[in-house]
Amino acid sequence: MGRCCTLRLVHARGRITLTIATTSARRRTASLPLLDSPSTRRRADAAAALMASYADLHAAVQADPRSLPKIAALLKLIRTQKLRQSQVVATHGKTALQDPRRAARVLGDDVWAVYEQTLVAALDVDDAPLRDACQSALLKRFGGANPPSQRLERLEGLVAEAAGDWEAALQRYKGVLAQNPANSTALKREVCVVAAKGAGREAVIAALTKLTATCQSDRGAWQALAEAHAAAYRFSDAIFCYEELTLF
Repeated sequence: MGRCCTLRLVHARGRITLTIATTSARRRTASLPLLDSPSTRRRADAAAALMASYADLHAAVQADPRSLPKIAALLKLIRTQKLRQSQVVATHGKTALQDPRRAARVLGDDVWAVYEQTLVAALDVDDAPLRDACQSALLKRFGGANPPSQRLERLEGLVAEAAGDWEAALQRYKGVLAQNPANSTALKREVCVVAAKGAGREAVIAALTKLTATCQSDRGAWQALAEAHAAAYRFSDAIFCYEELTLF
């Protein structure tokens, strides 16, 4: 017979106490911040201010869609704040990069960040011509380096993922990690590839454990690992992960 569990949430004094009890009478608890705590409200206020800035810059670009400085400002905000606006980036990145010489003159060194950003957006929206143009420009500029550019290897891994070539993607990320074992982006992509290729729960847990061992302050990684342990009925391990979340 499969095991079951009981989850009980009690909130008081600005905290949520989570108790998990299994049929084997094992019980663990963790204390988590309430959703309406002051720190959560500050994050909500910051997010609202960020989206207001995004709306202003987006409106400016829509009013003058050929202005490279305005496009550059919008793309930089999206890039630095890690906003997921793939269609917006693909549309305006394509405009910015239509004339490579003009783009290089106006954007300066940021032009390569725009190529990279636009390539990732092109993968998201499945725009193959835009993907190929950005990939070609980046390979021409950064390809052939020894050791290989870690950022370019990561992008090549993303291209392989989009094509469903999981082994090629893993090889790219392993190459990055051979140069820098603490590269958090490559570690996260490894987790995604292991999950996408259907390697099984234990392989995903192993990849997530490797990620949390290196990136100990990654909330998303701890959350995913907790959920994976809970799905495997490892409630003690799951609670340990939730307890780690209380440190943030």
